[in-house]
Amino acid sequence: MSKFGSANDEICKWSNARDWEKERAVVFLDPYGMQVEWSTVQTLAETKAVDLWYLFPFITRLLRRDGDLDDAWAKRLDVLFGTPDWRTHFYKVRRQEGLFGEFQSVHRDVTESNIKDFIEQRLKTAFVEVASSRVLRNSRQSPLYALCFAASNQRGAATALKIAQYLLEN
Repeated sequence: MSKFGSANDEICKWSNARDWEKERAVVFLDPYGMQVEWSTVQTLAETKAVDLWYLFPFITRLLRRDGDLDDAWAKRLDVLFGTPDWRTHFYKVRRQEGLFGEFQSVHRDVTESNIKDFIEQRLKTAFVEVASSRVLRNSRQSPLYALCFAASNQRGAATALKIAQYLLEN
C-alpha cells in the first residue's frame, strides 16, 4: 500500500470531506480488477450528489463451473458486490432423480446479460437511476468490463440518465 492508502479509503475520505448540499461530482471508477469495494460505491450513492461511471470487471473466469470457489475468492466477491447473493444468482442447485436415487447438480449461469443484470440490480439498490450498461470487449471479442452509469441526485437523475444512455448506446 502506498503512503496515500487504498483507493477505497481515499475515495471515502474525499467523499466525507465534501459538503454535498453545495457540491456535485462525477466519479469514474476504473479498477484494475476487483479492488472497488461495495462500501465505496454505497458511500458515493449516499451523497445524493455523485453520478458514477463504473468500469465493472467481468468475473466470468472466477466463477468455476462446479461452484466450488476458494473461500478467499468468495469473500472478495462478497465485498465486490456487497452481498453474498451472487452465489444464488450465478449458481442454481438442481435436484434430480438418478439410477441410484436423488442427487444434486450445480448449474452455473454466468452469461454476459446475467452478469450485467446483477451489477445493474445491485447499483439500483443504492442509486436513484441506473443506465443499461455497455459491455466492453478485447480484440478477441471476450467481455472485459461492463461500463455502468448510476445517478444519485433525484432532481438531476433523469437528465443524467438520458445523456449516459445516449453515450452508452453510441
